[in-house]
Amino acid sequence: MEKIEGIVIKTQEYKEKDKLLWIFTRTYGKVSLVAHSAKKSSSHLSACTQRFTYGLYVFTWRNGLSTLRSGEILNNFNMIKTNLWKTAYASYLLELIDKGIHDGEQHPYVYEWLLRILQKIDEDEDAEILIRIFEMKMTEVFGIQPNVESCVHCNSCENLVGFTVADGGFLCGNCFVLSQDAILYPPAVLHLLYLFSKIGPKQIGNISVKQETKNMLKKILYDYLDRHTGIFFNSRKFIEELDLL
Repeated sequence: MEKIEGIVIKTQEYKEKDKLLWIFTRTYGKVSLVAHSAKKSSSHLSACTQRFTYGLYVFTWRNGLSTLRSGEILNNFNMIKTNLWKTAYASYLLELIDKGIHDGEQHPYVYEWLLRILQKIDEDEDAEILIRIFEMKMTEVFGIQPNVESCVHCNSCENLVGFTVADGGFLCGNCFVLSQDAILYPPAVLHLLYLFSKIGPKQIGNISVKQETKNMLKKILYDYLDRHTGIFFNSRKFIEELDLL
């Protein structure tokens, strides 16, 4: 028997009464399990196998598909599960994990970030900014971290004025014309990108950001992830549909 602390990031119906689930853990990375009879509301595994649930899980380890025996809920993130906006943003977090990390890859730092941001979203902190921070952290996992400290062409830290998705980072005034997709951005946007790359999970506080600035950050990081990962994130469509309401 193994006991792990983790967050349920994905579930899938399996056979008539069972459920497949993927738990992101600090020690084992992403673990796939089968939970027998978990689809039945009367099952002791029903509540602890819901998506977004943070808990302690006991399972029998096997090569291939391991079997969940029991689970203890540490936080079920009720506010996330009952608020459509919070559900949408949190779903995107989980999809980034699911598509960015393979089974068995250990990323304890990312685990700490995911848990911290889910807690903050559940506590009604600014989900948009929290998502942007997590996207920046995930660029490290994907191996595509942008240069948000100096110009990508000349390495100058002076007169930084824009961002290039194609060339991967900041541009100074002298090199701006060298990148075909160069876009000018206010200093506040560039500063936040730098801050997002450096901040630790315990350093998150209340960050007040104008909606115009949030929109710019979203465009940069969406475009950057799209170009450099080639992954289609289904949960973004849900967020975009909510934006139209």
